[in-house]
Amino acid sequence: MLDLERTIESRFPQWFQGHRARLARPFVRSLAKVSRLDQIEGFLREHGHLRGFAFVDAALEWLDCRWLVDHVERERVPQTGRVVIVANHPMGAIDALALLGLIGSIRRDVKIVANDFLSVFEGVSGLIVPLRILGGKPSEDSLRAVDAALEAEQAVIVFPAGEVSRLGLRGVADTRWRKGFL
Repeated sequence: MLDLERTIESRFPQWFQGHRARLARPFVRSLAKVSRLDQIEGFLREHGHLRGFAFVDAALEWLDCRWLVDHVERERVPQTGRVVIVANHPMGAIDALALLGLIGSIRRDVKIVANDFLSVFEGVSGLIVPLRILGGKPSEDSLRAVDAALEAEQAVIVFPAGEVSRLGLRGVADTRWRKGFL
């Protein structure tokens, strides 16, 4: 089960000390409610034993998510060898799961560079190269893990914007992509 408050408190203990705790705890609890973590925890209780692509498939089914891919575009994904897939993900986790599902249907050696907080989802932890995004810079271990995946001739998915798209006056758009990581 997820315990968002405990996870965030372990990462940012200074937020939960002194007068800040009066604001941080209610904020995190509100975030959990808005994010419907209770429903996610229900899914995890039922499907938490699944790992890798079985977990991804179950999550996509639970979310009632489908995607369409042009046949020609699908054929452009190499079945073997190192490749970096650079994408945006305006819908966040749904896009990441769909892309993992798609690439996983072509090749099983895919890793996705993702926020290290997502490692708490044991079902996908084997598909993630965890990258510390909040509260610090990416660690050298994360960057070495990406290099190791590419040296092992694997597929690596990267979302350089580092976050979901935002709705603005000009419509939905990515924030500025972080070219330094690539």
